[in-house]
Amino acid sequence: MDALLYGETLSHQNANHSVSLKGDFWQALANNGNTYTRWVTNPAHIEQTFRAQELLEAMAQSIWDNGEPGVHNNDVINLWNPVKSIGTITTSNPCSEYVFLNNTSCNLSSFNAYRFLIKGEDGKPVFDADALTHAARLAMVCADLNVERGGFPIEEIAEGTYKYRTTGIGFANVGGSLMALGVPYDSDEGRWIASQLCSALTAACWTASAEMGAELGSYVEYPASKKDLLAVLRLHNAAQNWQAPCPPRRIPRRWTT
Repeated sequence: MDALLYGETLSHQNANHSVSLKGDFWQALANNGNTYTRWVTNPAHIEQTFRAQELLEAMAQSIWDNGEPGVHNNDVINLWNPVKSIGTITTSNPCSEYVFLNNTSCNLSSFNAYRFLIKGEDGKPVFDADALTHAARLAMVCADLNVERGGFPIEEIAEGTYKYRTTGIGFANVGGSLMALGVPYDSDEGRWIASQLCSALTAACWTASAEMGAELGSYVEYPASKKDLLAVLRLHNAAQNWQAPCPPRRIPRRWTT
């Protein structure tokens, strides 16, 4: 990491930066007020004062220029934290596919959503939800096996990963899928389709996790955080049943737009 490639040739080009924004920032923005940076070791100590609107505009301009910084809405993240009794989520990996406690890791798998489009009875493309669910379940099993066989850079990450057995299953090429369906990318219908893809994957993964737990036993920290996990699952259920812009709200086995 410190040799020719990163240490010299690409020095300072492989860094990612994130800004953690909490509810007080957005409240200050709404009220045209100030926000503050504070010492990490003493949060009561204010280091600098900024106009919330000016700071957000500066970040937006920087993101436009070079893609940095990323933004973490930390309060919302920890509302969905399935182990909040054990620890607070403070950061993520550079691109934020993995958002969990420090000194843990997971194997990330992404499915090409476009590959799950098939021709429906009327000749129009539809998503094959059965195939997507089956693929997600297989990926969960494979990812869990990698916890046992994986290599880790430091002992703390190996220990944390084993305690939680975290896995990451996602999807890519939603934009290409929407194009194939003739649905505008920036539309309520497009967002609804993306939300249903996410919901289908999430449900399949949690089901596979529960089934593996029934056969093999739960992950180490499950008993200490069971109520947190159940609370997050209730949030998932509430989000899925919330009034969606495009009916139906439940995914049929093969669903169209």
